[in-house]
Order: sequence, then C-alpha cells, then structure tokens
Amino acid sequence: MEKRKSDKLIPEYQTAIRSMRDGKFGQSVPVDLNDKIGQLGHELNDLARELERKFDESSKMREISEEIIAGLFLDDVLNRAFDSFHSVIPYNRMGCALLHDENKTATAYWAKTDAPQACLKVGHTAAMAGSSLQQIIETGQPRILNDLEAYLAEHPASASTKLIVEEGMRSNLTCPLIAGGGKPVGFLFFSSKEKNTYRDIHQNIFLQIAGQISILIEKSRLYQQLYELNQKLLSAQHELQHKATHDTLTGIYKPWRNKRTSGSPACARQAAQTAARRCHT
Repeated sequence: MEKRKSDKLIPEYQTAIRSMRDGKFGQSVPVDLNDKIGQLGHELNDLARELERKFDESSKMREISEEIIAGLFLDDVLNRAFDSFHSVIPYNRMGCALLHDENKTATAYWAKTDAPQACLKVGHTAAMAGSSLQQIIETGQPRILNDLEAYLAEHPASASTKLIVEEGMRSNLTCPLIAGGGKPVGFLFFSSKEKNTYRDIHQNIFLQIAGQISILIEKSRLYQQLYELNQKLLSAQHELQHKATHDTLTGIYKPWRNKRTSGSPACARQAAQTAARRCHT
C-alpha cells in the first residue's frame, strides 16, 4: 500500500523540482508517508518556502537599490533609503554618520525618526580611536545591540548611546559604509523602540547592497560638496563683476567697464559646468 503511495508521490515531487528550477517557488507537495519519501516531501516544501523568501528578498533589494540610486544629493539619497528599507529592516530611527579628519572622528550628518524629539542631534561628533565603531570599520561587519539600556549600563561613558536611549530606542543595528577600494565612509544606524528587534538576517540583508550604498553615499556627498562650492564661486564672481562694473563710491553702473570684464562671468560658468560634468562621471 505504501509502495503504491510512494509511486504516486515521486512523480509529483519531480514535477515540483522542475517547477522550482524554472523559478516557480510557490510549490507545495503532498506528504502522506512517515518514511524517507515523506521526509523528502517535507524537505521539498521547506526548500520551496526558502527559495520563495530569498526571491522576494532579492526583488525587494533590487527595488530599494533602484529607488536610492534615483537620489542626487546626499540628503535625498538618505531620505529615499529611510523610506525604502522599511520593507526589509525594522526601525523607528535611521541615522548616518560620516568620517572626518582622516577617519579620526565620526560626525552625525543626518537622522530621521518617528520619536517626538531627536536627542542625538546632527553634528554630534565622537572620536574613533578605541571605540566600538572603530572595530566595526576594521571588521567590515554590522553590529547588533538588542538591549541598549543594558549596553549603556555597561558603558556609561557612551554619550551617543545615552542620547539614543533618551530618544526611546531600545535596540540598534550599526552598519559600516565602506566604498570602493576599502575606503571607509561612515555608518548607517537602524534603531528600534523594541528590544531584541534585530537578527542575523537583517545584517545579511544590508550586506547584500552595502558596497553599492556606500559608493552611492560617497558620490552624492562629493557631488553635493562640488555643487555648494560652485554656488559660492558663482556668488563671488557675481560680486566681483558688480564691483568691476559699478563705481565704488556712488554704485552707479559703468557700462564701459563691463566690456573689459565680460570674459570673467563666462569663465566662471564654464568652470562650474566642467566641475559638474566631472562629478557626474
């Protein structure tokens, strides 16, 4: 009797395997036996569920990447990241710190939270030497703290932990940002109001696109710096042009001076356009 059942089940299992090979993971095969054939059926069902989960996760990560890449300036990139990562990582707060002074300090650059008040403010700076953040950069691996209150009790001198706990956060996932060539850029912080929020799966999800996110943040940061510099140069050029074409005492416009200085604005515009093109490449 059991042999006849197994003879019927094996073709169904083979059909399910072929379907999964074709990318159809929503398979569920019957499991009527308690022998090795039945165990095989259980394994096939588990495999189908795991493949479907990984496929969905991969699709979500691709969507996240496409959404974040659409950002140009750093704040835009980070705001898009905040809106996008919710589908794969739980958090109530997300922050970004960037490295400065030849990686000797980390400074809070941006944060977004659903808490009533942000206690850890933008501009907060901490030394890297001997810190836990230094270890995260050196290993290149995210760190999970699932009980921030307990961590603060063990490390009462940690000002950033104290502030984040005051903000109402109880667990944290800290992810290093390391761009091409192993260049450290900074950190992304995911924080939750609940204890024991983060698992290894959340670390693995971030690591899937960590390099891409790090490079994008570094490029958008440089682009923003170039843009701001160009704006300052254009403003300075405008001021110089005004001084060159107006009488210093009366402020009256003198058109004959404009002929001698007309090349300068064009040069400034060309320099700005050249810098923008270089940044895009």
